[in-house]
Amino acid sequence: ATFNMNGAVELYNDNVKTFETMSHGAYLYGPEGGTCNLYIYSDEGDDNADKWRIRNGDPGGSLTIQNYASGAWETSIECNGDGNVELYYDGSKKIETTAGGISVTGGINLTTNLSMLDNSELKLGTGDDLKIYHDGSNSYINDTSTGELYIQGDGFIGIRAYGTGENMAKFIKDGAVELYYNNVWKLQTSSLGLSINGH
Repeated sequence: ATFNMNGAVELYNDNVKTFETMSHGAYLYGPEGGTCNLYIYSDEGDDNADKWRIRNGDPGGSLTIQNYASGAWETSIECNGDGNVELYYDGSKKIETTAGGISVTGGINLTTNLSMLDNSELKLGTGDDLKIYHDGSNSYINDTSTGELYIQGDGFIGIRAYGTGENMAKFIKDGAVELYYNNVWKLQTSSLGLSINGH
């Protein structure tokens, strides 16, 4: 250790400086060609879940926040200079920023206070061309551009009632369009024209 009057305090490990104070903070150094780690343990670090570390330089200059809850160091957040930021769940990457936006692995589940989400819009397209939102009473899919709104499916497209699963309409590829009443088709197109079930 060296203690400089009106200057820095420097701490060494095996004659290599690893810590240095400065006028507005401190430096933490890793070895030449190696990583720099700051270990943060709660509760005296006597349980794996108590152990966290901030790691710089693994790989290629990235900054990661890792936990030891599973008995091995596992990344929770990774930040890469001039690049992406990644968020993990139990060691598995779930969200990643990209040059064009974000990439999500798995589903998106919003479990916060739903009243805060009313009238909040999911906007897609360079000019917010498509908007999906709920206004507290009803749900909307709005195509705000000058183009058309397409709903596409490979086999058929069905419209069903939530909860009961009752059919309301079917649009079948290379086949019929069917309209239903109380889960029974009442109108059906065919190659010959139109069929009506009932009166």
